[in-house]
Amino acid sequence: MPQKHQKESLASSIDKLRGTEAVLPAPAPSLPLPTINSPAFRKHGDVILVVIPTANKQETDPLTKTFSALKPSNVKIHYISAPSESDVGEQPYDDAGVEDVRNRIPNALRELSESTLEEKKLVLDSQLSRSLKKLPRRG
Repeated sequence: MPQKHQKESLASSIDKLRGTEAVLPAPAPSLPLPTINSPAFRKHGDVILVVIPTANKQETDPLTKTFSALKPSNVKIHYISAPSESDVGEQPYDDAGVEDVRNRIPNALRELSESTLEEKKLVLDSQLSRSLKKLPRRG
């Protein structure tokens, strides 16, 4: 008998809630996104190196697809995945997500700036060779 009472109670609760649903806007983060000013990395010509501070494909794919779709046709983009620490733990949400971005970008740029010339060359060679392999063969 108690199970039947629970089912009726649940059903009547659902009926009372029906029609009260509302679509809410996404929460606005209370922390502003940072402005990244980096005089060490300036634009030269029509080739852009995009440093993405994660190796997570679910995060990198939308970025690379969007950048590639929005770029002018004369611009070539090379992407480097430079995973870096966010200092906020795994799977951040709410304001921690903004803090994650705020920390990862400068950390990735700092790590690239502080790495030796040989380390930079290895990273670039690795990324460019993968990009070149994806290009259609002329023949």
